[in-house]
Parts: sequence; structure tokens; C-alpha cells
Amino acid sequence: MRHYIKCKDYYSLINIPTFTLVGEPDPPKKVEVTDGTKSSATVAWLKPLRDGGSKIDGYIVEYQEEGQTEKEWTQYSVVKDLSIVVMGLKEGKKYKFRVAARNIVGSSLPRETEGFFEVKEQLMAPKIIMAENITIKAGKKLRVESHIFGKPAPTFKWQKNDEDVMPSSRLAVHKSKGASVLIIKDVSRSDSGFYNLIAENSSGIASQKVHVVIMGPYLFLYLFYTIIILL
Repeated sequence: MRHYIKCKDYYSLINIPTFTLVGEPDPPKKVEVTDGTKSSATVAWLKPLRDGGSKIDGYIVEYQEEGQTEKEWTQYSVVKDLSIVVMGLKEGKKYKFRVAARNIVGSSLPRETEGFFEVKEQLMAPKIIMAENITIKAGKKLRVESHIFGKPAPTFKWQKNDEDVMPSSRLAVHKSKGASVLIIKDVSRSDSGFYNLIAENSSGIASQKVHVVIMGPYLFLYLFYTIIILL
């Protein structure tokens, strides 16, 4: 693994140099095929857990046709988005896909889809791509983003503790084609827990939970000592 070191000097009462170690990012999370036609496949993924200390500047997308050797991969594109439509595939053939994250240092190990995907016009049961854990400080705004796929387009809803979440002055659910965002303003510890997103269409049903942890405010105590010297 290659690394660079970023150095900065901060001048205050004491001149202390600081160092930031920069390396390749982690692989993307949850790479999945989310849609397909007779000549294409839509592949989507989540950002890596760690970017290696440097901003990710692209994702390398490759595919492999069933029957090729393990080392035979075809690079399709480098994109900045978290999904891509891979065109020009052969109808009836099976493919698997992999995605690697890239930063200024280099590329991560690739993350593959599970098994092979047959290229054909088809209905698809819902799939959800969403973070599994979110930690945020009390008083901040919680934003849980999800991507929802399926054919026909699924309907979906949010739950907490097996009860549907209800919009309020603090809580809102934004919906758009293939996506939903849960927003809670001014969060407190009572907002901690498991939130469940459920998606359903005529081909099936899917659900995924995200564990939200709200950290309480920290109290910092500063102790001042006064030394009186009697001469």
C-alpha cells in the first residue's frame, strides 16, 4: 500500500507540526445490480467507510462475462456518481460487476456483486441501498439517505420500533423516483434506535434497518489554579 504524508505547521504559543497519513480508500460498500434490460444493467453502490485521508475522485467500474477466467475483467468506465448503467451487454448472457474507489494515492480493492446477473428484460423485486449505522451529536440534523430500486417501481415507508413514522415539525420524509430521505431536526437521545425502510412491489418486498445513535452533549471542565505566593 502506498502512502503520502501531508504536513501542516500551526503557529500558536508552541510550534507543533501535524502529520496526516494518506493512503488508498476502502472498497465501496454494497455493490448491487438494481435494474436490467435486454442489453444493459444498472449497478449501484455506497461510499467506502474510509476515503484514505484524501477525497475520492472516481469509481472504476468493470464487468466480467460468465465463463471468463477470474483475472479477465473489462473496464467499462470511471464515474463520480454512485451508480451507472452498463450498456452494450449481450442478451441472455450472464455477467458480474465490480467497483473500486480511487483517490490521489491510488485505487481500493474492488467490491464485486454477488454472483452473476442474466441480461434480459425482467421484473425485479425491491432492493434497498442504505447505510446500516449512523452516529450523530445531539442538536444536529439527522439525514438518512436511501436508494430504492425495483421493477415496477416500489412503494415504500419508514418505521421505528415497528410503527410507521409520522411527519411533524421536526421529522420529514422526502420521496423522489428511486430515493427517500428521512430528516429529523434537532435530534435528541430519544431519537436513537432502529429505523426500518420497507419497499414493496408486485415482484416482492424488501426491508433494511439503520441503527441511529445520538451522542449526548459533552461537558468540558476547565480547572483554574491560582497560586498565591506570600513573600
